[in-house]
Amino acid sequence: MKSRGILALFFLIMTMESAFGQVAGGLKGSVVDATGASVPGAKVNLLLPGGKAAILSTETNASGLFDFTAVRPDLYVLEIEHAGFAKTSMQNLKIDPVRVTELSPIRLEIVSTSQTVEVSAAAQTIQTNSFEVASTVTQDQVINLPVLDRQVNNLFYTQAGVNTNSRTTTVINGLRAQNSSVTYEGVNVQDNFIRVNGLDYIPNKLTIGEVQELTVSSSNANPSIGGNASTITLVAPSGGNSFHGSAYWYNRNNALSANDWFSNKAGVDRAELNLNQFGGGVSGPIKKDKLFFFTNYETYNLHATSPQINTILTPSAR
Repeated sequence: MKSRGILALFFLIMTMESAFGQVAGGLKGSVVDATGASVPGAKVNLLLPGGKAAILSTETNASGLFDFTAVRPDLYVLEIEHAGFAKTSMQNLKIDPVRVTELSPIRLEIVSTSQTVEVSAAAQTIQTNSFEVASTVTQDQVINLPVLDRQVNNLFYTQAGVNTNSRTTTVINGLRAQNSSVTYEGVNVQDNFIRVNGLDYIPNKLTIGEVQELTVSSSNANPSIGGNASTITLVAPSGGNSFHGSAYWYNRNNALSANDWFSNKAGVDRAELNLNQFGGGVSGPIKKDKLFFFTNYETYNLHATSPQINTILTPSAR
């Protein structure tokens, strides 16, 4: 029994690693000096905001190039050091899921004393290694929007190419819903038996609080995230080096709503609707720069009635 437990734990860890690999992004760049010549052997560190220890580290090669191949989607700080040059730091570096972020050449300055050059503006990125057509929506962009029922699939329509067909089914670029897949942390979360409404019916009712960002790949999708013509990749939030928490309560009811015209004519009262969604989330470090946690809870409490109008013919009409 003990060996079975160890085997199950090993299988779980391997599954988690493979799932992470399917949503991880990448980072590429080059380091040059003031004349534009390559700087080999420069130490390149990737840190979390507020962190002191690098979570990923490498050195530039003979051509001054560096490459991080498996980076979890998030905001990072990039630091570059080399003897004889000022330490350069880039803040708010965004890594998108399943895409390689390629930076413009990073120029180091020669100094005689110790100093640091900090770049606080958003890093300029270019896309040269893929023809994928994709766009990303972050949680910060939608956290205060009035999204119906706080369901993530309602945000799919914010992206170009996502629309409804004649059957009111959500489609991407006019293709059938069977040709699109939805993954959460690299795991498909659709009903894989009935696929005709694969972008509308998602058994795991994911809410905004459970998704850090979503990426819609509408053309030339990376094959590592599935074999369909288009893919929607959902990434779970992650903790960081500081504690964060939130609590919320959303209510939608019929207090100020109007009655249906036919119900008004028939003397039927307006339908009852009282929806309460409340919950919260907490995240933070267990061990700074090493181990983090995130937890979220949300409840969906809906009380609603539907009016029914019956037409009864008079005896003469019958």
